[in-house]
Amino acid sequence: MADPKQNDIKVSANAFYLPDQSDEENDQFVFAYTIKITNVGTSADRGWRPPAPKWKCRLMDAAATALVYADLAVPRIGSAEIKGKLSGLTDRARRHWAYQPVKTSAPPAVKNQQWPRTPVDAFILQKLESANMVPAPDAERETLLRRATYDLIGLPPTPREVAAFLADKAPNAFEKVIDRLLASPHYGERWGRYWLDTARFSDTVGDRSNKVTEYRYPDAWTYRDYVIQSFNQDKPYDRFILE
Repeated sequence: MADPKQNDIKVSANAFYLPDQSDEENDQFVFAYTIKITNVGTSADRGWRPPAPKWKCRLMDAAATALVYADLAVPRIGSAEIKGKLSGLTDRARRHWAYQPVKTSAPPAVKNQQWPRTPVDAFILQKLESANMVPAPDAERETLLRRATYDLIGLPPTPREVAAFLADKAPNAFEKVIDRLLASPHYGERWGRYWLDTARFSDTVGDRSNKVTEYRYPDAWTYRDYVIQSFNQDKPYDRFILE
């Protein structure tokens, strides 16, 4: 690809929703897409145009991917009508939360006004109260630390970390724990694996049934490390997809 600093590079993308191959009841939607990169300065095609591959995913993932392209229209195949970014989707799919505009919602009124510590807590409590349920009691500090550490980095807290948290009486002690865990390189290792699973990442071909001489993908680790670093850098999703 030509240096974008010296040449005007244009990326064209088209996506098509395939309703006959989708299973909307189980939230599985199939899309096909084509991408073309052109050097606008010379009108020369730079050669990257995949042969309309398909991807199958949950609607929320498809929405996040499709909305990366600001001018992307998603029509049904065989239809010349384009209504906008949500063209081709059923009414049920269009009502999915991932397609709703972002808006500020006032916390709902709750009976137990002592329990919520943040506005988000009010939404949780409202659902509990509507089902005649009450919140679980607060976890002990060591239990809270263990849950947060396992959740964010997939490892238990060390004895030193437990002792430090128990000794920290500051009001923001738990907030500091969360900041430390999010800054840990283990965070990307823990959560990057979900994207790698979605991308069907593998270090090897899986078996030697095809009699290949080299069953490993020798450079696969570079993509694995890129994904981990992206999570640790808190890279925006649209940039991550485009890269």
